[in-house]
Amino acid sequence: MSTWIKLYRDITKHWVFDDANYLKAWITILIETNHEKHGTVIKGTPVICERGQKAYSTTTWAKLFGNGWTRQKVRTFFKHLELDNMIIIEELKTITTKLTVCNYDTYQSSEPNINQRTTKGQPKANQKLTTIEELNNLELKNETIYSFDEFWNDYEKKIEVKKCKAKYSKIKESDRQLIKDNVKAYVKSQPDKQYRKNALTWLNGECWNDEIEKPQQRQSQKRQLKHMDGHMVQIFLTADEALKHKPQGAVNNNMLCIDAQFYFNPWSDNE
Repeated sequence: MSTWIKLYRDITKHWVFDDANYLKAWITILIETNHEKHGTVIKGTPVICERGQKAYSTTTWAKLFGNGWTRQKVRTFFKHLELDNMIIIEELKTITTKLTVCNYDTYQSSEPNINQRTTKGQPKANQKLTTIEELNNLELKNETIYSFDEFWNDYEKKIEVKKCKAKYSKIKESDRQLIKDNVKAYVKSQPDKQYRKNALTWLNGECWNDEIEKPQQRQSQKRQLKHMDGHMVQIFLTADEALKHKPQGAVNNNMLCIDAQFYFNPWSDNE
Protein backbone atom coordinates (compact mmCIF):
# COMPACT_ATOMS: atom_id res chain seq x y z
CA MET A 1 0.00 0.00 0.00
CA SER A 2 1.39 3.41 -0.96
CA THR A 3 1.62 6.14 1.64
CA TRP A 4 1.29 9.87 1.32
CA ILE A 5 2.25 13.17 2.93
CA LYS A 6 0.47 16.50 2.81
CA LEU A 7 1.88 20.00 2.46
CA TYR A 8 0.02 23.26 2.92
CA ARG A 9 0.49 26.15 0.51
CA ASP A 10 1.89 28.25 3.33
CA ILE A 11 5.17 26.36 2.93
CA THR A 12 5.89 28.77 0.06
CA LYS A 13 6.40 31.45 2.73
CA HIS A 14 8.77 29.29 4.77
CA TRP A 15 12.59 29.43 4.60
CA VAL A 16 12.89 25.81 3.36
CA PHE A 17 11.00 26.81 0.23
CA ASP A 18 13.56 29.52 -0.59
CA ASP A 19 16.24 26.94 -1.31
CA ALA A 20 15.51 24.09 -3.73
CA ASN A 21 18.00 21.78 -2.00
CA TYR A 22 16.49 22.46 1.42
CA LEU A 23 12.98 21.89 0.09
CA LYS A 24 13.94 18.57 -1.47
CA ALA A 25 15.73 17.52 1.72
CA TRP A 26 12.73 18.42 3.89
CA ILE A 27 10.32 16.48 1.68
CA THR A 28 12.75 13.55 1.71
CA ILE A 29 12.68 13.57 5.52
CA LEU A 30 8.88 13.52 5.53
CA ILE A 31 8.82 10.64 3.04
CA GLU A 32 11.50 8.58 4.78
CA THR A 33 10.12 9.02 8.29
CA ASN A 34 8.14 6.06 9.63
CA HIS A 35 4.37 6.36 9.38
CA GLU A 36 4.06 3.59 11.95
CA LYS A 37 6.21 2.05 14.68
CA HIS A 38 9.11 0.06 13.30
CA GLY A 39 12.16 -1.68 14.73
CA THR A 40 15.52 -2.48 13.16
CA VAL A 41 18.99 -3.68 14.14
CA ILE A 42 21.95 -1.34 13.60
CA LYS A 43 25.49 -2.54 14.35
CA GLY A 44 24.02 -5.40 16.37
CA THR A 45 21.88 -3.09 18.51
CA PRO A 46 18.05 -3.08 18.31
CA VAL A 47 16.68 0.39 17.54
CA ILE A 48 12.96 1.18 17.82
CA CYS A 49 11.55 4.11 15.88
CA GLU A 50 8.08 5.36 16.67
CA ARG A 51 5.74 7.00 14.22
CA GLY A 52 7.38 10.17 12.91
CA GLN A 53 10.92 8.95 13.58
CA LYS A 54 13.81 7.59 11.53
CA ALA A 55 17.22 6.20 12.46
CA TYR A 56 19.74 7.09 9.77
CA SER A 57 23.35 8.25 9.89
CA THR A 58 24.23 11.67 8.52
CA THR A 59 26.04 9.84 5.70
CA THR A 60 22.81 8.08 4.71
CA TRP A 61 20.86 11.34 4.84
CA ALA A 62 23.48 13.03 2.65
CA LYS A 63 23.08 10.29 0.01
CA LEU A 64 19.29 10.57 0.13
CA PHE A 65 19.36 14.36 -0.20
CA GLY A 66 21.39 14.08 -3.40
CA ASN A 67 24.35 15.75 -5.08
CA GLY A 68 26.17 18.46 -3.18
CA TRP A 69 25.23 17.22 0.26
CA THR A 70 27.95 16.39 2.79
CA ARG A 71 27.72 15.22 6.38
CA GLN A 72 28.57 18.73 7.59
CA LYS A 73 25.91 20.28 5.37
CA VAL A 74 23.38 17.77 6.75
CA ARG A 75 24.32 18.72 10.32
CA THR A 76 23.92 22.41 9.52
CA PHE A 77 20.52 21.81 7.92
CA PHE A 78 19.38 19.74 10.89
CA LYS A 79 20.52 22.50 13.24
CA HIS A 80 18.37 25.01 11.36
CA LEU A 81 15.38 22.64 11.55
CA GLU A 82 15.93 22.12 15.29
CA LEU A 83 16.12 25.87 15.91
CA ASP A 84 12.78 26.19 14.09
CA ASN A 85 11.27 23.37 16.21
CA MET A 86 10.68 21.21 13.13
CA ILE A 87 12.74 18.19 14.18
CA ILE A 88 14.52 16.73 17.20
CA ILE A 89 17.88 14.99 16.80
CA GLU A 90 19.01 12.29 19.23
CA GLU A 91 22.50 10.79 19.04
CA LEU A 92 22.39 7.06 19.85
CA LYS A 93 25.94 6.80 21.21
CA THR A 94 28.15 5.56 18.38
CA ILE A 95 25.34 3.70 16.61
CA THR A 96 23.41 6.23 14.56
CA THR A 97 21.23 9.34 14.69
CA LYS A 98 17.51 9.23 15.46
CA LEU A 99 15.44 12.00 13.89
CA THR A 100 11.95 12.91 15.10
CA VAL A 101 9.65 15.12 13.03
CA CYS A 102 7.76 17.46 15.34
CA ASN A 103 3.96 17.44 14.97
CA TYR A 104 4.21 14.56 12.50
CA ASP A 105 0.41 14.25 12.19
CA THR A 106 0.44 17.62 10.47
CA TYR A 107 2.08 15.96 7.48
CA GLN A 108 0.43 12.56 7.67
CA SER A 109 -2.65 12.11 9.83
CA SER A 110 -4.19 8.68 10.25
CA GLU A 111 -7.25 9.74 8.20
CA PRO A 112 -6.67 12.19 5.36
CA ASN A 113 -9.19 15.01 5.34
CA ILE A 114 -8.62 17.85 2.91
CA ASN A 115 -11.10 20.06 4.79
CA GLN A 116 -9.37 19.63 8.13
CA ARG A 117 -6.68 22.14 9.01
CA THR A 118 -4.34 21.73 11.97
CA THR A 119 -3.12 24.71 13.98
CA LYS A 120 0.31 23.27 14.77
CA GLY A 121 3.32 22.12 12.84
CA GLN A 122 3.07 23.81 9.45
CA PRO A 123 2.97 27.62 9.41
CA LYS A 124 -0.24 29.53 8.75
CA ALA A 125 -0.56 32.59 6.54
CA ASN A 126 -0.85 34.95 9.52
CA GLN A 127 1.96 33.26 11.46
CA LYS A 128 5.38 34.92 11.66
CA LEU A 129 7.71 32.77 9.57
CA THR A 130 11.32 32.06 10.45
CA THR A 131 13.84 33.18 7.85
CA ILE A 132 17.40 31.97 7.24
CA GLU A 133 18.69 35.26 8.64
CA GLU A 134 16.74 34.78 11.87
CA LEU A 135 17.99 31.21 12.17
CA ASN A 136 21.56 32.40 11.75
CA ASN A 137 20.97 35.02 14.43
CA LEU A 138 19.66 32.34 16.78
CA GLU A 139 22.69 30.21 16.05
CA LEU A 140 25.01 33.12 16.76
CA LYS A 141 23.13 33.84 19.98
CA ASN A 142 23.76 30.28 21.15
CA GLU A 143 27.47 30.75 20.47
CA THR A 144 27.78 33.99 22.45
CA ILE A 145 28.25 32.17 25.75
CA TYR A 146 31.96 31.42 25.59
CA SER A 147 32.51 29.66 22.27
CA PHE A 148 34.95 26.79 21.82
CA ASP A 149 37.43 29.05 20.02
CA GLU A 150 37.47 31.41 23.01
CA PHE A 151 38.05 28.49 25.39
CA TRP A 152 40.76 27.03 23.14
CA ASN A 153 42.66 30.31 23.00
CA ASP A 154 42.39 30.83 26.76
CA TYR A 155 43.48 27.30 27.68
CA GLU A 156 46.57 27.55 25.43
CA LYS A 157 47.59 23.88 25.73
CA LYS A 158 46.25 22.89 22.32
CA ILE A 159 46.14 19.08 22.11
CA GLU A 160 43.43 16.85 20.54
CA VAL A 161 41.42 19.73 19.12
CA LYS A 162 38.78 17.54 17.39
CA LYS A 163 37.98 15.53 20.53
CA CYS A 164 37.93 18.69 22.63
CA LYS A 165 35.61 20.45 20.21
CA ALA A 166 33.22 17.46 20.16
CA LYS A 167 33.20 17.35 23.95
CA TYR A 168 32.72 21.11 24.26
CA SER A 169 29.72 21.08 21.92
CA LYS A 170 27.87 18.86 24.42
CA ILE A 171 28.47 21.12 27.42
CA LYS A 172 25.40 23.06 28.52
CA GLU A 173 25.37 26.85 28.56
CA SER A 174 25.38 27.18 32.35
CA ASP A 175 28.59 25.14 32.54
CA ARG A 176 30.14 27.16 29.72
CA GLN A 177 29.68 30.24 31.86
CA LEU A 178 31.47 28.49 34.74
CA ILE A 179 34.27 27.49 32.38
CA LYS A 180 34.62 31.10 31.29
CA ASP A 181 34.76 32.21 34.92
CA ASN A 182 37.40 29.65 35.97
CA VAL A 183 39.61 28.58 33.08
CA LYS A 184 41.92 31.60 33.14
CA ALA A 185 42.47 31.22 36.88
CA TYR A 186 43.36 27.55 36.38
CA VAL A 187 45.79 28.38 33.56
CA LYS A 188 47.40 31.03 35.76
CA SER A 189 47.76 28.48 38.56
CA GLN A 190 49.54 26.13 36.15
CA PRO A 191 51.79 28.40 34.06
CA ASP A 192 54.00 25.49 32.99
CA LYS A 193 52.07 23.64 30.26
CA GLN A 194 54.01 20.48 31.04
CA TYR A 195 52.11 20.15 34.31
CA ARG A 196 48.79 21.58 33.12
CA LYS A 197 46.10 18.99 32.40
CA ASN A 198 45.29 18.36 28.76
CA ALA A 199 42.16 20.28 27.80
CA LEU A 200 40.20 17.08 27.13
CA THR A 201 41.06 15.74 30.59
CA TRP A 202 40.05 19.06 32.13
CA LEU A 203 36.70 19.06 30.30
CA ASN A 204 35.91 15.38 30.94
CA GLY A 205 36.63 15.83 34.63
CA GLU A 206 34.46 18.97 34.82
CA CYS A 207 37.42 20.60 36.52
CA TRP A 208 35.85 24.03 36.27
CA ASN A 209 34.09 23.02 39.51
CA ASP A 210 37.38 22.31 41.33
CA GLU A 211 38.95 24.65 43.84
CA ILE A 212 41.92 26.44 42.27
CA GLU A 213 45.05 26.78 44.33
CA LYS A 214 46.60 30.22 43.98
CA PRO A 215 50.14 30.38 42.56
CA GLN A 216 51.51 32.19 45.61
CA GLN A 217 50.18 29.42 47.82
CA ARG A 218 51.88 26.79 45.69
CA GLN A 219 55.20 28.66 45.65
CA SER A 220 55.28 29.08 49.41
CA GLN A 221 54.69 25.39 50.09
CA LYS A 222 57.78 23.39 50.96
CA ARG A 223 58.30 19.94 52.31
CA GLN A 224 61.31 18.16 53.78
CA LEU A 225 62.52 14.84 52.44
CA LYS A 226 64.74 12.74 54.66
CA HIS A 227 67.16 10.46 52.84
CA MET A 228 68.24 7.18 54.31
CA ASP A 229 71.72 8.52 55.11
CA GLY A 230 70.33 11.43 57.09
CA HIS A 231 70.55 14.21 54.50
CA MET A 232 67.63 16.64 54.33
CA VAL A 233 66.62 18.53 51.17
CA GLN A 234 63.89 21.08 50.50
CA ILE A 235 61.15 20.19 48.04
CA PHE A 236 59.62 22.91 45.84
CA LEU A 237 56.49 22.75 43.69
CA THR A 238 57.89 24.89 40.85
CA ALA A 239 61.26 24.99 39.13
CA ASP A 240 61.47 28.77 39.56
CA GLU A 241 61.01 28.49 43.31
CA ALA A 242 63.68 25.79 43.49
CA LEU A 243 66.15 27.97 41.58
CA LYS A 244 65.59 30.83 44.01
CA HIS A 245 66.80 28.54 46.82
CA LYS A 246 69.62 26.86 44.93
CA PRO A 247 72.34 25.75 47.38
CA GLN A 248 75.64 27.53 47.09
CA GLY A 249 77.90 25.71 44.68
CA ALA A 250 75.11 23.60 43.12
CA VAL A 251 74.76 23.68 39.34
CA ASN A 252 71.43 23.88 37.55
CA ASN A 253 71.74 20.43 35.98
CA ASN A 254 71.76 18.93 39.47
CA MET A 255 68.15 19.97 40.01
CA LEU A 256 65.92 16.88 40.05
CA CYS A 257 62.23 16.65 39.20
CA ILE A 258 60.13 13.85 40.67
CA ASP A 259 56.33 13.84 40.42
CA ALA A 260 56.30 17.54 39.42
CA GLN A 261 58.34 18.48 42.51
CA PHE A 262 61.82 19.95 42.30
CA TYR A 263 64.90 19.74 44.51
CA PHE A 264 68.67 19.86 44.23
CA ASN A 265 70.74 16.74 44.75
CA PRO A 266 72.68 17.48 47.95
CA TRP A 267 75.51 15.25 46.74
CA SER A 268 76.02 17.20 43.50
CA ASP A 269 79.47 18.20 42.43
CA ASN A 270 80.42 21.77 43.14
CA GLU A 271 81.00 24.21 40.31
